[in-house]
Parts: sequence; structure tokens; C-alpha cells
Amino acid sequence: MACDEIAGLRLALMNLLGGDRQSERQHEEAELGNALHREGPIKSLATARTLTEIAQQFEAAIVELEQRQAELTPQDPRFHYMRTLVVAVKSAELTFRRLQADLEHFYRSLEEVHDLIHEIYPVES
Repeated sequence: MACDEIAGLRLALMNLLGGDRQSERQHEEAELGNALHREGPIKSLATARTLTEIAQQFEAAIVELEQRQAELTPQDPRFHYMRTLVVAVKSAELTFRRLQADLEHFYRSLEEVHDLIHEIYPVES
């Protein structure tokens, strides 16, 4: 069993953050295996490049994960693993949403600082 949602999110964040992360990328791609080549939310998440796209695809992957988990019976050997995976992925979603909100706040505050500088030092015409 693979943690496709987490691996997909890590690949998306690598796309967003940039840098040389080749060994990490190879690890996550190996974790995903065939899921990286099947159309669906995991493939879309792994190739996402913007915060908005990541958020949308991560949400779609979570919905699919919750559906798969809901279909399992307690006797299924994957049942407890899937429940734990849902909790871990939902926790990652909360952290991602907080970071996304923090970044949005930072973006907005830059405009306020910029306006303040112009109040202190008006542009002369």
C-alpha cells in the first residue's frame, strides 16, 4: 500500500518550490508507481505547479481517498491503514491550507507596506 496522496503532494510542492530535488523526486515517483501514469487526481496533483492548482487537486485526491476508505469493511486488512492514511492526509491538508492563507496574508501585507512607504515619502509629480 502506498501513500499516494502524500507522495503526490510532495511532488507538487517540489514543482512549486523548484530547486534540485532529483533524488527526492525519484523516491516519490517510485512510491507512486503506476498511479503517476493513470489519469486522476494523483497524477494531476503530482504535476500541479501553482498553489491554487495544488489545493484543487489535493482536495480531489482526498475525496477519492475518503471514498476508497468508506468502501472498506473492518475485516479488510487495509481498513486500519486507510483510516490512518485519511487522518494523516487530512492533517497535511490543514497545514497546507494554513500555509496558503499565511502566504496570501503576506502578499496582501506587502501592498500595505508599499502604501505606507509612499505615505512617508510621497512621489513628487
